[in-house]
This record gives sequence, C-alpha cells and structure tokens, in this order.
Amino acid sequence: MMKITQVALAYIKKEWIWSVFIGYELMAVVLAMFTRIDIAIPCLFTKMTGTECLGCGMTRATMSMMQFDFERAWHFNKLSFIVMPLLLALIALDFKKFYKSEQSRVNQ
Repeated sequence: MMKITQVALAYIKKEWIWSVFIGYELMAVVLAMFTRIDIAIPCLFTKMTGTECLGCGMTRATMSMMQFDFERAWHFNKLSFIVMPLLLALIALDFKKFYKSEQSRVNQ
C-alpha cells in the first residue's frame, strides 16, 4: 500500500502544469495576505478593455475567505462562493480517482 505522500507527489508530477499554476496563485495569496507584495497574475481582459471580467476579484475573494471575512469576499466577487467550493471538490475527486488508479496499479 502506497503512502498518501507518495501518491500526492505522483499526482503533482502528473498534473505539473496545474500544480505550478495553483502553487503560484497560493503563494501570491499568502504573500498578499501577510505582506504588501503583490505578484498576482493581472487580468488581460481588464488590461485590454478597461472593464472587469467575471473572474476579477477572485484572488481577493479567496484571501478574504481564508480570513473568514465572507462579507468582503462577497464584495470582491460573488461567484467565488460557487467557484471555490466547486474547484476544491473537482480537485479532490480527481485526486481520489488518481489515488484509486495508483492503488490498483500497485496491487497488480
């Protein structure tokens, strides 16, 4: 039986593009929460058109949710209350599927 850390590392290696992107965003969120350093990826739609897209404010909403300031998160982006739980659920389901496939591969 494989340890969960081995499976998690194999999953990160398999999904390396998403892992890099999510890791970068998490690092940006943590840096913005505890320092004044802002390394978040700017919205190209806003840069080109001058208006906010449906995803604008999602990082700030996530930071607010992590601080349990849900009113502020709602102010930044109302869709974050739908997108974040769905995203976490999709990642968890994908990891569960990967974990089961790794278990069956090892047991063969």
